[in-house]
Amino acid sequence: MMRTSRAVCTLIAVASFALAFPAMGAEPAFDSATRQGAKEAFRRGLTLVDDGRFEEAAIAFEEAYAAEPQRAVLYNIGQAHAAARHYARAADALARYLAGDRAELPPERVAEVAATLEQLAHRLGQLELTIAPAAADVRVDGQKVALEAGHALRLDPGNHIVSAVLDGYASTERRVHIAAEETRVLSQQLAPLASAAGPNAPATARSVASVEHGERSKPRSALPDAPRSSSHARRTWAAISAGG
Repeated sequence: MMRTSRAVCTLIAVASFALAFPAMGAEPAFDSATRQGAKEAFRRGLTLVDDGRFEEAAIAFEEAYAAEPQRAVLYNIGQAHAAARHYARAADALARYLAGDRAELPPERVAEVAATLEQLAHRLGQLELTIAPAAADVRVDGQKVALEAGHALRLDPGNHIVSAVLDGYASTERRVHIAAEETRVLSQQLAPLASAAGPNAPATARSVASVEHGERSKPRSALPDAPRSSSHARRTWAAISAGG
């Protein structure tokens, strides 16, 4: 049987999650200066979609977007990540796709993407993260994140590693488990190192003491789980670097 056209691929269905994702978008008009590399990466992505290799397809589309940031490519990035069950990355790409002037997009495409984002929201958890000092380098699962007041990070369900590093302060790492449609709140205050704080400052280490609902608990390992509550969908905890 002849393959579906690579310009408009067949529907991608993720039956086990009751989510259906529409066809890939057609190839955009790449600028002449970067046309060849972007076009090759984009077409490679469509080929990988045809083969059902969605994770690799997403990487190829991201390569095309990096070579030339065409808005239309964000749609394919989002669709490929969604089919690969990378829901947070899918939501990020599709939200960026809608972030521009929606009048430039077909109304049916806007409605379709908005509906997909609503579906994805039910597959994601959120992490409200506050790190002090604000200059710290913050990463989630090794990826640098920019923290904005009032904006939560959207994350796929499961375990995630949150790390914070700043010269002159003790670095921290935390394992946080997030479920779908759950919001976790994490606040970390990095402790100054003795050499930076002065000779009388307490010694610091990578261990972190955790506090939830006013109760203090000791870290169980060098990379402890965040405390969890069995009765609240929104779970709040704070982590403070401490010397004892």
